[in-house]
Amino acid sequence: MKKAQRVRALSALLSRLESRDFDRREHALFELAVMLRRANQRAADDDPLSAAELPRELSRIRLTLDEQRIVADRLLQLAVSRRDSRASAVWAMSESAANAGWESILRLLDECGEQLTGEAAFQACRALRLWLASGELSGEMIRRAMALGSLTSLLGIWSQAGDARLKRAAQDVLDSLHSATPLG
Repeated sequence: MKKAQRVRALSALLSRLESRDFDRREHALFELAVMLRRANQRAADDDPLSAAELPRELSRIRLTLDEQRIVADRLLQLAVSRRDSRASAVWAMSESAANAGWESILRLLDECGEQLTGEAAFQACRALRLWLASGELSGEMIRRAMALGSLTSLLGIWSQAGDARLKRAAQDVLDSLHSATPLG
């Protein structure tokens, strides 16, 4: 695929994130999630998400790490500005490489704070858990995240939530953070 075609196809997809039409925006989020998952080779042969059909011009694109960072930043902007697509945006972001999405998810936690509830909060925990388990994050990146009051505070709140799934997910992230950062 020529670079101009690639840029055009990716730009058109990213512009659909700005759509006022909820279904159009959600479909763009789904396509981005599929592209991110394929780029990170997280897809098993029997993975229904990865088997999802993409338009031809999108199916040919394998997002680079820099492109994944750009996508993660766009997803962050969407999650902050569009509450109705917040959970889907965070879910799509979780499909990016750890090094691409880590800073964006931390900024999201800082900017939205306790506004992240329910499914959006669960998806944030899912992303953090996936990335911590990936082994792609440096100890320094994890220590900096732990130093942010917003991260540990929110995880503490979520680990006390009435939603059992969120409670478990938040506690798993807290446990992963503590085991990933040696004392001292």
